[in-house]
Amino acid sequence: MTEMSELRFRIGGLPGGEPSIEAESLSEFLNYLLKCLRRVEAETSPNVSVEYHIVDLRIGSAELAVQPRSLSDANRAAEAVAENFESGFHALQAGNIGKTAFRYRTQQCFVSLLKPLQRDAHIIEFKGRKRHVLERVSLGQAALQKTRTAECIGSVSGRIDAVNVHRKRVFYLYPASGTGRVTCAFEPKLLEQVLGAFERHATVHGTARYGPATAFPNTVDVERIEVHPSNESLPTLGDLYGTVPNLTAGVESASFVRAQRDAET
Repeated sequence: MTEMSELRFRIGGLPGGEPSIEAESLSEFLNYLLKCLRRVEAETSPNVSVEYHIVDLRIGSAELAVQPRSLSDANRAAEAVAENFESGFHALQAGNIGKTAFRYRTQQCFVSLLKPLQRDAHIIEFKGRKRHVLERVSLGQAALQKTRTAECIGSVSGRIDAVNVHRKRVFYLYPASGTGRVTCAFEPKLLEQVLGAFERHATVHGTARYGPATAFPNTVDVERIEVHPSNESLPTLGDLYGTVPNLTAGVESASFVRAQRDAET
């Protein structure tokens, strides 16, 4: 069995000031970290499942250690994921993540690890085989690697889910033919409509922002919501029976349909 690597992280607050960070910052970081590891895993060893265990968590500070494990292949896939993740994190620190061989969505997952630095965190320290440090000043350098986004007035349809009104008023829309979600920001005046559209299919209209080569926008500033009828509210054939009386004007129905077909040819 190969060596089991540990990925150690420390998220720190203001130097010389408040050392702690908000719990939401840590939760957000863990969410993006797991997504990033899964993306690296999909590119590194798509046929081997890797588990990620928290093997150390320090009370009183945001410090934790994550250990990838893939017991089915004696941890070889887990070790490869850890190595490639460290390579990507190093590129993120250097501002070169956009030049790596990772797919675009994986690159964006690495960039998402900077999110706590946009809130109350001032430093993210990572220790793998080597030590890597991201500071708030790194945001400017890493932002240079973000590909330009397109912005336009548009609309997107999908199922509305996960409404959040605590810090920012947003909900998430899941397009039926897409694999991701669209973050939709809305004004207080639309709250009642949003709640009424929860878990229903709808089209949102507003300012949409697209990443490169993406079919759906990443975010939409919603101005209007159009809720579509559910399958339960659509009329059945039985409901339509008799809605157009004397449609055939006395002609037998089969003959009437045959005449309509002949008229179209």
